[in-house]
Amino acid sequence: MDFIPDSTPSYLLNNPETPLSSPLPSIQWENTYIVTTTSSGLMLIHQHRAHTSILFNKYYEMLKDEKIPSQELVFPIEMDFLPNEVKLLEEHKDWLEKSGIKIESNQNGNLEIKGIPIGFQQEQVKNFLHHLLAYWADDVPLEGDLLNKFLALSLAKSAAVPTGKTLTQEEQQQIIAGIFSLEEPQYTPDGQKNYYILSSGEIKRKLS
Repeated sequence: MDFIPDSTPSYLLNNPETPLSSPLPSIQWENTYIVTTTSSGLMLIHQHRAHTSILFNKYYEMLKDEKIPSQELVFPIEMDFLPNEVKLLEEHKDWLEKSGIKIESNQNGNLEIKGIPIGFQQEQVKNFLHHLLAYWADDVPLEGDLLNKFLALSLAKSAAVPTGKTLTQEEQQQIIAGIFSLEEPQYTPDGQKNYYILSSGEIKRKLS
């Protein structure tokens, strides 16, 4: 997981939700949450959501700069699409290539995936294309920057550490540092909470 931030935004330095120092001891609970301390209490970080937010920021910036690298497939993946779906994908071929997905028409009239973003599995890319086509079929306007955000979030969700995965201390610290390198660390791009702080006051009341 390569997402250690280059620097911490200045507004976080005096933020009571920011971990007290770096690195701090952390534990993993139920292979889903990372527990650490802040100046205002105990912080429970949802590992998949937090990593999704970190990777979304990374992929979104790469898409804006058109820098997502692609890996060529030794054996292209042939996919069956309806004629209108083939037309939609071919219309967005240049954009897909910028995102690391290379498609070509074959002699059978179907599409072949010849390149996928580095670090991704073939099934992830196939699922993404079907997801994208479902949005277009529902007449959801996905163009320009909105399309970049859609792809960045889809890629981030696919690549983020899943719930149920055991993390090393180093990986836990990377997520803690990475989430607080973001301008909006509290929520995922689609509005889910990344963490919850159990305040010292709540803890005292529960134990009184």
